[in-house]
This record gives sequence, structure tokens and C-alpha cells, in this order.
Amino acid sequence: MVKRKRASTRAKIVGTVKTLPATVAVKAVAASTLRRFGGFLIDYLILSIPNSVILWVLKDNGMYTPIATVYNTIFALIVLAYFVFLTWKNNGQTIGMQIVGTRVVGKRGKLQLSQVIVRFVVLFLLVQFPAVYRLITGNDVGIVLLFLNALAILLVVAMLAIDSEHRGLHDLIAGTWVVREKK
Repeated sequence: MVKRKRASTRAKIVGTVKTLPATVAVKAVAASTLRRFGGFLIDYLILSIPNSVILWVLKDNGMYTPIATVYNTIFALIVLAYFVFLTWKNNGQTIGMQIVGTRVVGKRGKLQLSQVIVRFVVLFLLVQFPAVYRLITGNDVGIVLLFLNALAILLVVAMLAIDSEHRGLHDLIAGTWVVREKK
């Protein structure tokens, strides 16, 4: 019986592989409106559950009314800090965005702190207009302001649905895009 040489099962290195230059841009895919909403909803739950517990404790003990304005101001700043800090320091992602697989990017891919601040301040003012108005003026919010707030929220959602890149007003003003994360 003649023994044959067995072919090697190891992969053979043919040569070196050259990578593409860093200047080649990869076309990013815009995140869908539903995916963006899912990420925002997760972030909203992360922020609202502890807030609800704190409000429940304060109201149950009769302490909410005396400190309501201060608490609301502090919580508004916490919300802005959550979105701005995480988006800027966490490579364009909040916790909700990480879960649904989206990322905020700038025009040239690099996200600037100023873009993140403008993006979330505009979004916060659009979504929380009645609360901001009441905080600044101390007056109760009338039906007209609630109606204007609903229109602002509808404008953001309509722009996300209509725009081919799913950019909202806050994205257009800040010069940002929300894209799907590469797997």
C-alpha cells in the first residue's frame, strides 16, 4: 500500500492585503423613523422611571409643591445632560440608541459637541415647550400652548417620516444624521 501525501489543511498566505485609503467614505444608511422612536422610547423610560419614583415619594410626603420649580429645573438639566453627554462621549449613542442600533453622526462623520448641544436643545424645546414656558414664566400652560406643542411634535415626526434621510428639524438645524449601526 502506497501512502499519499495529504494536502495541507492550513490556509496559505498569498500575499499582503492592501486596505482602502482612509479617505474613502462609506455610505451610511439612515435609521428608520420607527428605529429612532424605539431608541428615544428606551431613553425616555430610563429617565422617567426614576423620576416617577422621586415624584411619588415627594407627593406622598407633601413635599412636592414647595420644591416643584427647583426639582423640575434640575430634572430638565439632568435630561439634557443625559442626552448631550452620552451622545458626545459615547460615539454618538445614548443607551437607547445602542439597544436599537443607531448612531448620531456629523456631516463629515465626526460629531462636534456644539452639534450635540444644538440638536438636543432644539429637540427639548420642541417637545417640552409647555414645561419650559411654565418654568420661565411661572404661568399655567393654556390650551393654545398645548396645541402648539402638539403641532411641534407632529412637525418633528412628519419630517422624520417625509425626509428621505429621516432627519428631523433638530437634525437639520444641528447638521446631524441618525444612521443605522454597522453590524
